[in-house]
Amino acid sequence: MTHLQGTGRCDSSPCKEGRYRHVHMPHVQKRQEVGQLMDRAHNSIKPAILPSQLGSAFLSSITAISSVSLFPSRHHHTRSHILNKMRFSSIVLGLAAAVSAIDIRGHDQDICRGGYVACVNIDPNVCCTFDGKASIWVAAIPPAWRIRARSMTGGGCSYLATEGDNNGTQDICLAYTSRGLRTGARYWFLNLKRAEDETCPAAQPEGGKCEASVKPNVLGLADGTEYNIEGLSDEKVAEMEKIMATGAGADAMPAEFQILRRSIEV
Repeated sequence: MTHLQGTGRCDSSPCKEGRYRHVHMPHVQKRQEVGQLMDRAHNSIKPAILPSQLGSAFLSSITAISSVSLFPSRHHHTRSHILNKMRFSSIVLGLAAAVSAIDIRGHDQDICRGGYVACVNIDPNVCCTFDGKASIWVAAIPPAWRIRARSMTGGGCSYLATEGDNNGTQDICLAYTSRGLRTGARYWFLNLKRAEDETCPAAQPEGGKCEASVKPNVLGLADGTEYNIEGLSDEKVAEMEKIMATGAGADAMPAEFQILRRSIEV
């Protein structure tokens, strides 16, 4: 990209004759190239891709992109440029949350053992509610992420029971170390500057504490067999949980529930 040298007016003869000298503006060209790259990236996004289908490499790429400066260091940071960077950071954090594949499981036994019901691919700061479990396992955490999880009592996410950080690991086990069956659990990102009770899901109106909650969508037996329970009535889920609590395997499940078995992706 080139700009005319001077005031921008074209009153002189050399200018009118097309002989006015042009100067190269490298920083303007750089900004134009960055804009083109961002447009290409925006056009290549496919919302139909499920979070569970995205790999850790993509998550690492998001982390790397967030640290890149969009403008040369010698360029003055005007108000508009700072706002652009802030918007870009918000987009990156939004993408990170959108591709999360974190699961919250409520186990019947202590130390995250036995059968469980789980909220699979749950968003941050959404409460996964249970009817009363002994321990909570937060699983499938991307290795580069730092999150904190809480198990709650008193119905849903009412009162704090236990909490823990992943510290670079891919799971957190919140064992039964305090009184009260666990009735809910949630997690949030430690690198976000806003308070966790103000970082609400997009579906929840702003203002006040986060109160969004979801029911478990998967039931798992002690032998590892999983069933999709999303959309089932509470009575049917309770029937399956009774079988799960006995420690039985998949053979003990009635035929009507066998069609709900989840396939294991290798």
